[in-house]
Amino acid sequence: MLDKSIPYKDLIMKWDGNRQCLLPVCVPPGYRLRTWREGDQKNWARIQKEAGEFGDMTLEQTEAWFLQEYGDRKEELSFRCLFAESMDGETDGVCMAWTEAGTDGSLIPSLHWLAVRDAKKGQGIGTALVREALRVFAGRGEVPVFLHTQPWSYEAVGLYLKAGFFLCRSETFGTHKNQFQEGIRILEQYLEVDPRLCR
Repeated sequence: MLDKSIPYKDLIMKWDGNRQCLLPVCVPPGYRLRTWREGDQKNWARIQKEAGEFGDMTLEQTEAWFLQEYGDRKEELSFRCLFAESMDGETDGVCMAWTEAGTDGSLIPSLHWLAVRDAKKGQGIGTALVREALRVFAGRGEVPVFLHTQPWSYEAVGLYLKAGFFLCRSETFGTHKNQFQEGIRILEQYLEVDPRLCR
């Protein structure tokens, strides 16, 4: 569960790699990665709600939000929305290799909504999902890849840094703000950040 007592500040991260610098996707034992299937808004909403997203919204409202936000691009969900599924069919993690509109109307590659169920954290599920998402982007020539995050997601930030992302000091994308100076001071209370990974 996210610790939302940690102050919220907008942080921007960027991966500027390519297929040659992709790290191997090591799926944890007992799991497989799969893409979106019809009806998966239920799994997506359940995982996000358990992670602490969407506040007081009900599960049904969260599902409806997902369909409103992404439902008009269902064909893309079939290769951009990734799930980690146990061999008994339980979906325990999700990540999206999405694109979002820039201010000029262009589509910007953007990692969205990484979440792993609390009871399944620490097994490498999140790492596998992020690395697979980067393979989707790189395979489509969609580089660089951005993401928007915040200090209360410090565990995910650490994972992103290990996957090859860096924290942007001033760069941003789309309509997102970048509050690097305020955000890094908060983030460093929970995560040791190598200054070389801030550019």
